[in-house]
Amino acid sequence: MAHRVQKRAPHGAALAERAERPLPDCIEKENQTMPHLEGQRVEYRDDQNKKCQGEIKQVSGNGPAATYVIKNEQTQRDDRVREMQIEQDL
Repeated sequence: MAHRVQKRAPHGAALAERAERPLPDCIEKENQTMPHLEGQRVEYRDDQNKKCQGEIKQVSGNGPAATYVIKNEQTQRDDRVREMQIEQDL
């Protein structure tokens, strides 16, 4: 009695097929940074790592390399802040 051997795609082919599939929405959104716009109020960390709130006055660049000038509501001074320092929109 002969055994039937079922041919399978090589392991690499399965990985390549999986890599071509789009990411689920929840993962895709998690990896994207939301752009912050002039006039938005945000909570951010200043250079001393203290939580502050203020309004975005100027935006330079985009994505993770974006920088912002934010008018600190408490001190009324302009702080230059990187994207990673912004904690949340208010």
